[in-house]
Amino acid sequence: MTNFIGSLLPTLTALLRDDNLVVRQTASWTLSRTCEFYYKIISHPHNFNSVLPVLLEKLQDDSKVACHACWGIINLVESGQEI
Repeated sequence: MTNFIGSLLPTLTALLRDDNLVVRQTASWTLSRTCEFYYKIISHPHNFNSVLPVLLEKLQDDSKVACHACWGIINLVESGQEI
């Protein structure tokens, strides 16, 4: 599962920059859930360094995209405190 999730992250982060708002909303929701349920995969330095900047960037996007990006960051912080 680790390889599968890790291999999807570049696609998800690219979809967060798509021109279509619905695509960005769906990608941001998916990434926020991935941050919640697969924290250990996201926290790997290579993955973390590619995901966090995009989540921070998306805080300036449409309100739904920004909300999901915010939840992604919250999920990373809360999961990090459990370890």
